[in-house]
Amino acid sequence: MNQPFMEHVRELRRRLMVAAGVMLIGAGAGYVVRNPILAWLQAPLHGTLYYSQVLGAFNFLMQACLLVGLLPTIPVLVYNLIAFIQPALPRPVSKGQVIGMVAASSMLAAGGAAFAYYVSLPVVLHFLSHIAVSHLHPLIAADSYLNFVMNYLGVFALIFQLPLVLLFIDRIKPIPPASLKRFRKWVIAGAFGAALILPIAPDPVSQTMLALPVVVLYELSLWLVVLAHRHRAHAAQLVPAHSLETVIPQSRPERAQTAEPVRPRSARPPLAIDGFRFRPPGPPVIDLRQRPS
Repeated sequence: MNQPFMEHVRELRRRLMVAAGVMLIGAGAGYVVRNPILAWLQAPLHGTLYYSQVLGAFNFLMQACLLVGLLPTIPVLVYNLIAFIQPALPRPVSKGQVIGMVAASSMLAAGGAAFAYYVSLPVVLHFLSHIAVSHLHPLIAADSYLNFVMNYLGVFALIFQLPLVLLFIDRIKPIPPASLKRFRKWVIAGAFGAALILPIAPDPVSQTMLALPVVVLYELSLWLVVLAHRHRAHAAQLVPAHSLETVIPQSRPERAQTAEPVRPRSARPPLAIDGFRFRPPGPPVIDLRQRPS
């Protein structure tokens, strides 16, 4: 029992090391193009960043490079995790389906980060920076700003995985669409409740910008699950054309083998008169073993 468990642990460690290696390579590529990346991260603020520690600029640069390295690591990590849990799934998943799920996960993560950067983050920063407080002026530290932006982009990248997660669960164990419709009100309440708790959404504007995508993505996931169920039901009703070619030739010998036996001539068919069926008596049976006395 211990040997298989240790093999699973070694396999998981090997897959995580591959993901860590990809992250280091991506971080090195981010260091090469660090100046455009720093300008891209600072653009939504429309202001100047400061640092108050000796290692402030170095920490800011390293965090930005790790953020760049995290982007190619996400699809690699998703692929290795799916490949790791694939033997435990009740239904086999082909390599093409795994690659499709990884591509879909990457596109959803990129879509979530793009929505956060171009739509939600500018609105939130504008609202937070224009709060009228007398005798207070913003002096935003670089590391604090980068942590806020990274957490904000990461949360939206995870939120946009909701359709893929529900479709993956529906493939393993089909989810009735009626159950998803019943849980709609709880999802709405949970989305706004989580937005109240998360530290990246301290104001009503941030909370609304965070909860609305969850509600919209849940509705999209519901319709995708409905379409998946319809597709499976339609595929189950179709009969492949090649199955008819295999059934027809096999049916002929079965008919020949299951043909009705030929009845002897002595057997007489039953007669029906006025609804009553009777069989005429046959010829008398003579037992040759009995000798007349």
